[in-house]
Amino acid sequence: MAIPLPRENAIDNENDKFIGIRLPLERSDGIEGYFKSTETTFEAVKENIKNLLNTKTGERLFNPTIGTGFHNLLFENIDNEMLDTIQDQINDVFSVWMPFITIVKLDISIDDNNFSNKLNIFLEFFMNQNPNILESVQLTIG
Repeated sequence: MAIPLPRENAIDNENDKFIGIRLPLERSDGIEGYFKSTETTFEAVKENIKNLLNTKTGERLFNPTIGTGFHNLLFENIDNEMLDTIQDQINDVFSVWMPFITIVKLDISIDDNNFSNKLNIFLEFFMNQNPNILESVQLTIG
């Protein structure tokens, strides 16, 4: 028989439970352990999104398919077709490695500085477990 699960994560309600590690790694001064940690599921998911998008495909030794190939686009002309390709790549990576997330909005743009070779990514999402809460992540790659 199936057991109904609560709509929100029970760990998120406890102040002394930690879910993941914040990146970049920093020494903690608190009770969470040696490194600074995330306290809620959404904080952990945001850190995982940043980590996934900053990981190069083939970089992880025992998981060579995890990550994105953004570094291969360093000297490519960034036009609308290339931005669509990047958006498709992000959607494909999330469907494989983070299927518990639904992307609501994904905006990709190039940095306004000339010759900067940087991508600005804004991602708005919700977790399938709790579709009423929207969260967002914004990062620059390059």
